[in-house]
Amino acid sequence: MALALEQEDFTTAAQLCQQMPAATERLRLRAEFHLLQADLWRLTAQTVDDRNHAAEAYAAACAYATAHGERWIERRARVGLGKLWLADNPVQAIAFFEQAASIDSAMRQTLTVEDLKAS
Repeated sequence: MALALEQEDFTTAAQLCQQMPAATERLRLRAEFHLLQADLWRLTAQTVDDRNHAAEAYAAACAYATAHGERWIERRARVGLGKLWLADNPVQAIAFFEQAASIDSAMRQTLTVEDLKAS
């Protein structure tokens, strides 16, 4: 699904979007799936309901990330929310981008010298 979105093949991405991971799948996998769903709905949104579905999926991924300390997923969700609301509510979008930047800063502070050299 991520590859289809990257290639802007929204038809294939929408077909794959129907294959929700089973409830028994790992929670992290489900959160990543929510991010992909949200990205698809954001990129193909034509109505307010479409944008609201995207926002709900981003919020679900963010809730998981916050509860489980998954900073990278939380960051991706915040960036997605910023992109989602940029045209309609720039103030709110900027707040989401600032939250993502804050997460970036926090993650950078935890990196060791070896991590920085490796990157």
